[in-house]
Amino acid sequence: MDEMNDNELRILVEQRLRSDPTIDATGIDVVVESGFVNLNGHVETKDDRAWAEALIRQIPEVKDVFNYLSLERKGIVGDTNFNHNMI
Repeated sequence: MDEMNDNELRILVEQRLRSDPTIDATGIDVVVESGFVNLNGHVETKDDRAWAEALIRQIPEVKDVFNYLSLERKGIVGDTNFNHNMI
């Protein structure tokens, strides 16, 4: 069996993320280099972050996963520490 190239693996990883009903993967960017997967971008919760990584680790062709996903809640823009009582 031929080894999967990085582009094929990237496509497989993206399909796996998009097809999973438990995570919104629209904010996730995937980069693959020599079988190593970088997950960049954002998700809503820590659980989503962990699940995205766990999901990709299940793919046998993935050598390792580097999870650089940050948390970003939908609808929250800017500084969430803003004090609205300040003049």
